[in-house]
Amino acid sequence: MSLLSLSCSLALAGEWARQPIDPRVTTDLTAYTVGKGNFKLGFVNQDFGLLENVQVGTTLGLLPLGVVAVHGKVTAVEGERVALGIEGGWLRYRFNTDQLTEEISSDASATAVPLNLTTSVILGRRLSIHGGPAWLFANVAGAVPLDQVGVALAAMLGSSFGGDLTEDVQSRLEQKAQDELEDKGSIFADARMTVTRINLAADFRINRRDSIFVAAMTPVGVKGLVAAGYQTDEAGLSAGASLLVDQPLDEFGSTITVSYQAAWPHLHLRVGFPLYSTVRFAWIPQAFDVYWVF
Repeated sequence: MSLLSLSCSLALAGEWARQPIDPRVTTDLTAYTVGKGNFKLGFVNQDFGLLENVQVGTTLGLLPLGVVAVHGKVTAVEGERVALGIEGGWLRYRFNTDQLTEEISSDASATAVPLNLTTSVILGRRLSIHGGPAWLFANVAGAVPLDQVGVALAAMLGSSFGGDLTEDVQSRLEQKAQDELEDKGSIFADARMTVTRINLAADFRINRRDSIFVAAMTPVGVKGLVAAGYQTDEAGLSAGASLLVDQPLDEFGSTITVSYQAAWPHLHLRVGFPLYSTVRFAWIPQAFDVYWVF
């Protein structure tokens, strides 16, 4: 029985591979959506097609990092060979107050708004290219311990940048506090950051089922402000310090991956490896995914 099932499965796969190639089957890092009434359930993203050109969804894979995320995408323009997609979202980092020694103010919040513009161009029956700019607007507000500002930024930005940034702020603050405070107290801070990056991708379609997908995500700049101060029982918030950030990030958080993709009628698989990655494990969701479309 198992041999018969395997033979039927292989025969079905071969027949599907001989079907006409669909250049719009890939929705990750492209301008395309899943289509009206379709669900896309994967380990990384989960989406639903409200209209033929509109999808909404969430990213349950971020929950272990303490991040709640919702997103949506609109294929605003779609011609015979060129399409333009606009994708936005909202992320909220949940502070784990049970593990913190310092108290967080009741109005403290850590949120981020991503915005992506993607143009997809079908160069031929087998080859398409995709790309465009992307921005992430992150905000940590309220009385939050400085180290937790770094943790929140790192979780939402997907890198260690938040921790490196707040370490720099802390070193400046400690230097200033030596002259202004004898008893330092606890450090509280907030931050507002904007990260700009470029997304590029290309897929070479071998047949209806099989394709090779190359993807690159490269941050190009970050702007923002991190402000911090020591809060003491007697003096209140004092000995403040801030760091204004405006610098290129041409190598920070860059990932380039090559993946094999298999697209059956309902099951989609992506398995790949990194050609280049400056952040540990950041390439994994870009190179690996399994999802169902129904």
